[in-house]
This record gives sequence, structure tokens and C-alpha cells, in this order.
Amino acid sequence: MSVITPLSRQQIETFLLEYPQLGELTEFTPTLSGIENTNYFLDLKRPDQIDQRCVLTLFEQLSEQQLPFYNELLLELAERSLPVPAPIVNKRGETLGHIQNKPVILAPCFKGRHPNQVSVEQCREMGTFLGRMHQITVSSHATQANPKNLRWMESSLDYLGPYLNSANQQLLKSELKTYKLAESRFNKLPAGIVHADLFRDNALFDCDKLTGVIDFYSACSAPLLYDLAVVANDWCHMNGKFDSALTAALLQAYELERVLGQNEREIWPMMLRFAACRFWISRLLGCHPVVPNKPSKDPQEFRQILMQRIASIS
Repeated sequence: MSVITPLSRQQIETFLLEYPQLGELTEFTPTLSGIENTNYFLDLKRPDQIDQRCVLTLFEQLSEQQLPFYNELLLELAERSLPVPAPIVNKRGETLGHIQNKPVILAPCFKGRHPNQVSVEQCREMGTFLGRMHQITVSSHATQANPKNLRWMESSLDYLGPYLNSANQQLLKSELKTYKLAESRFNKLPAGIVHADLFRDNALFDCDKLTGVIDFYSACSAPLLYDLAVVANDWCHMNGKFDSALTAALLQAYELERVLGQNEREIWPMMLRFAACRFWISRLLGCHPVVPNKPSKDPQEFRQILMQRIASIS
């Protein structure tokens, strides 16, 4: 589901009047991915006859009051030369517009594709990106509460209980008890703004070169190590098992930008486990109760990852 609010050419052209520097709309195409917002690719011809492509995002869930945090984060990262979709400023100097009374932004469209079979070099690229991003955000004064924290996980178990078999109920209860015991250690880790959802479908590559990292709308304040664990669980898990060469490439490249502290190294296995459980819960919530035509991802994938992480430190 890539379009929740269908847009006409006239609506888009009227919106683009606020962006005269972008030129004339030639084509507009709904994106093939995304389940929370309406997204269109816009093909434009600038006054100097140079073609360019932008992404129009109409926010279906985030409010106008929530968006300045994300826009300012992206602008800061882009100013530091990270490949992120910083919102384009309109003729009024604003990053936010409206269509049908819903907030809208325009951002540059990056070339490249989402990786399927991940290479060692791609993991190095991701480690470098995360390390550079975290060096910036660890000193940021901006904060954004993490809505998917341990309290959320605990309340999700209460909701999911009737939909789970006894084995899964017991597994989740045991895991949440373990994380509760480790919570004070988590709270002492270096923290900053993290992407929190940097899966392969949120990165674009031209061969092995990272061209863009997208979808920062889960960004929040959290331990930096959590971000690294989310990436490791997705990018370094190939063909049903973890690849040590991919993991090593990710961590080595990260530490060339930001060296992990001893407390981070010691709790790394537990953070990998915590991150796996968080996304298992998220996917379970996407499937229970079953909603017709609602896109959802397979929870079993992250249950398997969680079990492998548990086995590795037991």
C-alpha cells in the first residue's frame, strides 16, 4: 500500500507553485513501497532544462507538530554530508506544506536499489554511515522519546497474550524479565538520536556504494548501540544464519568513526537480543488481529533471529 490519499496532477502542480526552483512537473508516479504514508515520485524539469526527481511524502499518521524534529535532524545530517533526504525548502523558507489539510514535504530522490544479498563492502558502508551519524547525534541537544521502549514491549505482551500460544507467551515473558534486569545497564550506555529502523529496505546502493538512507520517521533518543544492533540483526543475517564476515565488516567500519566503550562491548550480545525481540513484537502486532488487506511482515523471521541470539549467549 503506497498510496493512502490519491493525488491528482492539479493538486500536485498547485503544491509545486511553492517550489518555483524545481521547475515543471512532467510525470508523477506512486511509489511501490511504504505502508504508513502516501508517497509519489515527481519527475521535474528545471528552468535550466535539467531533469530531476523528487519524492513527495504526505503524512497520514504523524502530525504537523511532530514533523519539525525529523526535518531538523535530516537538515543537520545533510549539512554534515550524510546521504539523507533533507526536506527541500519552499519559496517561503519552509520545509513543510499541505495538501488536503495534511502535512507534506518534498525531498530529493536518491539513485540506487535496496540490497538483497548483502556484501561485506555494503556492511562496511553501513558501519561508516552509522558511526558518522552517531558522532553527530550523540552531542545533539534534540530529544525524542522512544515510543517502542521496554514499557511498550510489556504492554504489547498484555495485548498479544490471547493471540499467542503458550510457548510464545512464555518466551516473551522470560525475555522481558531479562531485559528488565538489564535496564539499568542499558540506561548508562552512550545515547543520542538513532534511526531505529535501518533495515535493508531503508538504504539505497549503487553496486556497493551507499547512495542514500531514508525513512527517518522512527528516529528517537536511545542507546546508540541499539541502532547498531538493529542493523546487525537484519544486514548480517543471511540464509537463515548470521554471517561473521558481515558482522565484522559492520563493526570494524563503525569503530573507525566511533569507538565502542567497554560497557557497550559487554552488553552487545544482550542488545542484539533486545533488538530482535522488539521487532518480533512489532511484527506480531502487525498480524494480530488479522486485518484484511493490511500489509504485514512475517514475525517468524525475527523469532528465529531472537532464538539464535539467545543460543549464542546461553
